[in-house]
Amino acid sequence: MIAEMRLSAVSVSYFDRQAQCVVNLYIHSLVGDEMGFLRRLFGLERTSIRLAPGRGWIVPVVGESHYQDALRVLHQENGGEDDDAKVAATLVPEDDNALDPDAVRIEVESTTVGYLSQEMALQYREALGERIGACSAKIVGGFERYDGSTAYYGGKLNLAWPPRMN
Repeated sequence: MIAEMRLSAVSVSYFDRQAQCVVNLYIHSLVGDEMGFLRRLFGLERTSIRLAPGRGWIVPVVGESHYQDALRVLHQENGGEDDDAKVAATLVPEDDNALDPDAVRIEVESTTVGYLSQEMALQYREALGERIGACSAKIVGGFERYDGSTAYYGGKLNLAWPPRMN
């Protein structure tokens, strides 16, 4: 299936990961969301846009505690053994979110890893419209703490605030 054709980011340079993001955006537009079939049927395909970077990876991903297994795997696959893993992320307006109709889902390699905060989601939702946004991101955490436990994984996005397109 097309969703299984996801490219592996193992030993791929950062710039190759940016190109991979474009491929993932295309795959997402084909099979990624529940409404994808209807969007294609009625010619309402989501387009993608590159979002302007900010001053580093300072925009936090929220809700990542629900996606620890996915973040761990992505961190390991993208070379984050002893350091943060640089990855390409997509911002997907989530129209059918029962808790927040303005939610913006964050995906890495077509895998949900969290959401934008409600405040940021409102602004980015307005800027994106029905498009999907692309930006660089880091997966952080997973290191061993002083007490022997493992730190939770999290995500940081490199996005401009207020939102701008590249």
